[in-house]
Amino acid sequence: MADEESLYKVEYLEGEEQVQSWVSRSGAAKVTYDSGSIFEGVFNDEKQKHGMGKFTWMTVAEDEEPKVLAVYEGLYKDGKREGLGKMTYPSGDEYRGDWLDNKVRRAPTL
Repeated sequence: MADEESLYKVEYLEGEEQVQSWVSRSGAAKVTYDSGSIFEGVFNDEKQKHGMGKFTWMTVAEDEEPKVLAVYEGLYKDGKREGLGKMTYPSGDEYRGDWLDNKVRRAPTL
């Protein structure tokens, strides 16, 4: 699932309160995308997701309530899911494990 969307609102969670339409600095922030999807986590000096974060993919159809498509909670590195993380799907199914370059790194062990 892609994390990037074209339009978004950024709310910084530390320091003086700021709401803007771009990632302007490093730090903890909540980003709400035009589709309703939300990222809450940390951005590095290059303004990329880096460290712990939570991305909730949403869909918003006309005259319907927003619907969660999937949720990733875990580590990011240079803007991509990398390290330990958990992906939860609408069915309740989960994948917990390692990620590399936004993809599952290895199959879970049984």
